[in-house]
Amino acid sequence: MNYAKKELHEAIAYLEKARTQENELTKILRAFILGEPVEVTFRTATATATALAPSKQGKKLLEQLLDKAQGNIMHLEKQEVYWCGLVTEEAEIERISDKGYFAEMAKAFGVNDSSEPTPAT
Repeated sequence: MNYAKKELHEAIAYLEKARTQENELTKILRAFILGEPVEVTFRTATATATALAPSKQGKKLLEQLLDKAQGNIMHLEKQEVYWCGLVTEEAEIERISDKGYFAEMAKAFGVNDSSEPTPAT
């Protein structure tokens, strides 16, 4: 697999993960809006703490996280479009190159190209 295809597959995978995260954040924000209890977990390499989130501050933090997630999605969508365009361009160049190669081989072996008119004898 060439570099552009590899990058496109990675961009698609990251985009899928980012959209999943955005959906989860949206569900939690809805819970805040509906007044449901929401737990917040802070985690480091050595410790984990979980507590009920205060609704006003928690909602504000969640809105910021959601904005950041949406910005990340926009960035990844731009990457996806870029790499998709590059893969398409490379495929077109390869197709044209292959066509030219076969046309040269046909001429070398004296086979008429269907796009060229045959001389009348």
